Amino acid sequence: MKWIPITLVALVLGSSFPATALDVGIMNGSFYTYDAQIYLESQPDMNVSTFSSCGMGNIGSYDVILVYGNGCWDTAAFDSYVDQGGGIVATPWGMNFNSNEPYFPYSFGGNSTHYADPLNVTITDPNDFMLDGVIPVLGDSVGWEDGIGTTLRAGTVAPAEHASSTPLVAYWEYGFGRTVYLNLHYITSDCDVAAAYPWGQQLLANAIRWAGGIDPCDGVDLDGDGWTDCDDDCDDG
Repeated sequence: MKWIPITLVALVLGSSFPATALDVGIMNGSFYTYDAQIYLESQPDMNVSTFSSCGMGNIGSYDVILVYGNGCWDTAAFDSYVDQGGGIVATPWGMNFNSNEPYFPYSFGGNSTHYADPLNVTITDPNDFMLDGVIPVLGDSVGWEDGIGTTLRAGTVAPAEHASSTPLVAYWEYGFGRTVYLNLHYITSDCDVAAAYPWGQQLLANAIRWAGGIDPCDGVDLDGDGWTDCDDDCDDG
């Protein structure tokens, strides 16, 4: 299995990417839309394909997978995949249908669903690398899940949240792998999706790279300024 990408730096038109691209798998199920897939396919450091069966035989070859609540779901396989070094970026309705997954960075006891709401986000840590290059536009219409009784697991970081204090993005390390929960719809066709907006695309790219084993100062020019090392304040300069 291929878990940790090689991060030797190759210069490409002033930007840097790992010498070996991330293998990214996207869950394909009902209500599927192509916005996220098309955007990720445009990234030069990502090889993207879809999967419709969630067993380890299908997901184990990916560095990171993007999942949502309307496709296949295999709790045991996902848990093993992350524990052994894989990365998961999960989106709604993942939490709605599977709120107590052990590899998720948080859980909640119930939720109310939002198919298309004006974005109302609070940035709790503007210097967090997950938000590098992300400039949310308040009022943009997007679907999400409003958690009731949200509980962050120990070690979880949540640098942005919805007005209700439910995390908009949360991430943590689990076993040898990493999980990010993006509490915004990116795939589901009956909701407005964050992949339609530049800020949502950048947030997704940041999440995919980190979950795939690439650290913010590890060979990727996240903000496009030509610097990729930690002397650039984790590429925030």
